[in-house]
Amino acid sequence: MLRFDNVPTLNKLLWLDAFLGSTTGIMGLVFSTPLAGLLGLSTTLILLIAAVTLLYAVLAGALARQQPVSMLWLRVLIIANGLWTGVSLYLLIAYYPTAIKLGVSFLLAQLVVVGVLAYAEGRHLMVATNHPLNEQG
Repeated sequence: MLRFDNVPTLNKLLWLDAFLGSTTGIMGLVFSTPLAGLLGLSTTLILLIAAVTLLYAVLAGALARQQPVSMLWLRVLIIANGLWTGVSLYLLIAYYPTAIKLGVSFLLAQLVVVGVLAYAEGRHLMVATNHPLNEQG
């Protein structure tokens, strides 16, 4: 079991991750066709983003409810957010020439938000891993 110095902040980050992921996912699933037209992106891409973000939301929400937070599943979330940041960068580059400005803005926002969440959650894990009261080894 890891001791986290700032559990309330980690919980807030996890709840934020769950909220943003579930909101993006549900909106994408329910309004995929109108969003595709509005953003200048394909319906398939909107549905893919919605499905992936819902998976993140479920994991982040489960972690936010845990006491203590599972180090293994927190690592999984951080790695997944990092990978999704890379995918988001690829999507931004790939769709930049054809997407309208609102679509590019959405992809850019996704890239920044997921990247910041991965970084912030990762910082909590790094601090906890190096905490003097945690067993090393």
